Amino acid sequence: MKRVYLERVESPMGGIWLMGTGRGVCSVRFERPRHRVLGEVPASPSRKELVAGGALLRRAARQIREYLENERRAFTVRLDLSGLPALERSVLAAVRRVPYGETTTYASIAERVRDPRGTRRIQSILAANPLPLLIPCHRVVGVRGWGHYVAGRSLKARLVGMEQGQMTIRL
Repeated sequence: MKRVYLERVESPMGGIWLMGTGRGVCSVRFERPRHRVLGEVPASPSRKELVAGGALLRRAARQIREYLENERRAFTVRLDLSGLPALERSVLAAVRRVPYGETTTYASIAERVRDPRGTRRIQSILAANPLPLLIPCHRVVGVRGWGHYVAGRSLKARLVGMEQGQMTIRL
């Protein structure tokens, strides 16, 4: 049975669950209030054996805390995107190259992955980003506004504002 490692990070926006495999971090999920109340952990995406912690996830948790404290601009932990189709991996790779403190549009990402009419497809892929924060999809916005974010538009705006020096997110 393939192991899936699990780590929880405390943050100003609530708990963040990290999951990883031997290959790298495979999932970042923002805790929902019902998880806190019931003490549940989010279900494993692959429903494999869950194991607490691990050096990789502790390093990822530390890097997320440093990012939220404005002490880190880039993540260096290994990621495991092996279960995703090629187009999704290509989109997420393009999003990883958006510099800290900058934003780009869904249309621009579509052009970078040579899918110039794929703006809606890009939006759908980023809405399902398994690694928000580590793959900074909050830096991708719509032409007419913020666009969606897995943890809500207000958090997306806070993250972009933090990166642009307009606000602070403290632990």
